[in-house]
Amino acid sequence: MVADGVPAGEIDAILFDINGTILDVETEDWGRTTLRGVNRFLRYYGVHRRTSELVDIVRGALRAQIEASHERYAEFDAVRLWARVLQILSEAEIEDAAEGVDAGIDDAEEMTHSRRLADPVTVDLPKELSDPGLPLLLAQLQRSLSRRRLRPYDRVAEVLTELRTRYRLGIVSDAQSAYARHELTESGLSGFFEIVVVSGDHGFRKPDPRLYQIALDALGSTPSRTIFVGNDMHRDIFGPAQMGMKTIFTPTRFGDKEFPGAVPDYVARRFDDVVDGVAHIERLAGLGVRAQTAN
Repeated sequence: MVADGVPAGEIDAILFDINGTILDVETEDWGRTTLRGVNRFLRYYGVHRRTSELVDIVRGALRAQIEASHERYAEFDAVRLWARVLQILSEAEIEDAAEGVDAGIDDAEEMTHSRRLADPVTVDLPKELSDPGLPLLLAQLQRSLSRRRLRPYDRVAEVLTELRTRYRLGIVSDAQSAYARHELTESGLSGFFEIVVVSGDHGFRKPDPRLYQIALDALGSTPSRTIFVGNDMHRDIFGPAQMGMKTIFTPTRFGDKEFPGAVPDYVARRFDDVVDGVAHIERLAGLGVRAQTAN
């Protein structure tokens, strides 16, 4: 199935990456400063660990989740990750309570913010720790604490406004639903896209062709009718091109700038140039000619 009224061979859909393509995002997801903030929050739930211990637990749980995957391009699940972290923390608190061990706090700064008031032998973890909504909350808290910058690139909204009058627009991104969808909304961009496909929901990342195909199926399009716009030569150019999509490369400061065999159909050095890139690809497609890389 293809979009109604679209002649054979013409473009009817455009897919975009998020971070580094339409959003300028800088984070410190797994840094000690970010996880220190999460650790302070967890004290309200009866969890009293050193920040260094939480860092080790979180990074270890992340590594274990990835290693347990059989996918070539494995992706983690942030909510499931924090559910596992909570399980480990709960077990550690109970074990310490039974042994009379005080987990303590690891630096003077944390001492000023929180003290362990209860005798460790009588620690009773609150039932809220098993709240099924807590892992999602922690994933979002971690992300919000880690963010250093979140803003659309210049003229993204204007370009998307113009493109959606003629094309169906969608997202395919290596990200987590716990925050990617909210960040699109916060940035005022979510309303432009009919579908949002994020790797964290599926357990595999780009350039796995299944991720692109999910978006194509949702939009009712095919690779030959679709353009992919992104900032990474491997995941956003090589992967979609292998499926038969046309591609537009947006060389921001993020993403791989080279990958063997990756040749974009157009290079948009400013986001404004994406409109010209789409017109360029459609013009050459109409002539039955494979587009050449723009200089």
